[in-house]
Amino acid sequence: HASTYTEQEVEKILETRNVIILGGPNYNRFAQRFVEKHLEKLEFLFCKETAAPSAGRPYSGVIVKTRTQEVIAEPLPHGVAKDIDVQADCGIIARIINQHGRTVTLMAGGMTSGVWVAARLMTTAKSIDEWMNKLGSPKFEADVEFELVFTCGVRNRSVSPEDIAIRKACRCRIV
Repeated sequence: HASTYTEQEVEKILETRNVIILGGPNYNRFAQRFVEKHLEKLEFLFCKETAAPSAGRPYSGVIVKTRTQEVIAEPLPHGVAKDIDVQADCGIIARIINQHGRTVTLMAGGMTSGVWVAARLMTTAKSIDEWMNKLGSPKFEADVEFELVFTCGVRNRSVSPEDIAIRKACRCRIV
């Protein structure tokens, strides 16, 4: 669990190991540090709430393009704090090669359903083929840095493949 690690341990793990982070920056210390550390490479990001965070959540469900503040996805109704209330969710998948040559992959959602969809998009062959085509790559390449933004409808606490829409897909910025 991410909360059992100190800031120094989180930093060392993200620098020296290949890491897959499951969960968003609100509740996962690794995700929060990933976002802070690689902001210059990332095109998309959960935006921070400008008003006082509700229920201790500094990041909102809104995903913006970081260079222009263009809203890419905003499916969460304002004020939703419980997964049971979610009718729509959104998420980000980002993979970065850090300065030490290690791969760090973030699979995050606005709420639990978005995290689940991120994991599904990264583990289902048909889904991988779909977003790789949107990236313009014919096959999965181990050294490609990329980002995906998706939205998903949630019905009775479940998400069906037809409810998932990949909104944006791009290669990460080279710095």
